[in-house]
Amino acid sequence: MKVELVRTRTADGMWLDGALSFAEANCSGQSHIAAPNAAVFPDFDAVILLHGVGSNFYQPRLLRDLAEAFDNAGVWTLRANTRGHDTLHTAATDQGGRIQGAAVEQVHDCLHDLDAWLAFLADRGRQRVLLLGHSLGAIKAVYYAAQRAVAALAAISPPRLSAAAFGESRQSRVCLDSLELARRQITAGQGQTLIEVRFPFPMQMSPETYVDKYGGERYNILDRVGELRCPTLFTYGELELAEGPFAGLPERLLEQGDRQCVSVEVVAGANHSYADRSEALFERIRARFAG
Repeated sequence: MKVELVRTRTADGMWLDGALSFAEANCSGQSHIAAPNAAVFPDFDAVILLHGVGSNFYQPRLLRDLAEAFDNAGVWTLRANTRGHDTLHTAATDQGGRIQGAAVEQVHDCLHDLDAWLAFLADRGRQRVLLLGHSLGAIKAVYYAAQRAVAALAAISPPRLSAAAFGESRQSRVCLDSLELARRQITAGQGQTLIEVRFPFPMQMSPETYVDKYGGERYNILDRVGELRCPTLFTYGELELAEGPFAGLPERLLEQGDRQCVSVEVVAGANHSYADRSEALFERIRARFAG
């Protein structure tokens, strides 16, 4: 597998990094990019892989495993950073350095990020792209595909970001306390100053980011699934479905999505990271999208 470190620039002037993987056509001394194997995946000629919260394009084992599997199938694969990569980092922008990361991001900015990565692939002759995200990356992929045209969508274990659902959960008091703290800070003009929150787990986050992610329904996948019109696969690991933000989601996604384009699969024995089950996950992807 040949890997090229690549960069792209968003419309609002931010530079993002990624890794482009592609099969080599031969083993001679000359580097050569092979054409995608359209017989395996006829609906797309490239895949974008999106990391989850606080991660990045190079860290997750799951993304590396999937990149290798797609490469073996002859498909170009781009593991891509969004501006929410890592917890905090200094991003390069046209205006100089800017603090970015999971602790300060606004999820809807993924529209800028994915526009840029899709344009990057289009410049290299890849117009038909499978958008594949894991966890928060899957939420971003769903949010994007509900508003923009993509060839296909694979949402790997997206949780449900829903203030209404959180308010009815066993941790409702903890969630409401954290939201109240965040909103007080925003009212006081401290919306970008990091605070300690306790829901869904103890972490530092800016009040504006916390309210964006946990204080509304904007990124609720049950609200977005009915807007999807491309071939779509949702997957979940069997072990993550017992409770919390994943409980009952496979059934409800099928109820609220268009079954002509939306399918849902549960991978037996898999946890949220699909540890030791990435091969089984790829087989579900192959079964959904292969020719």
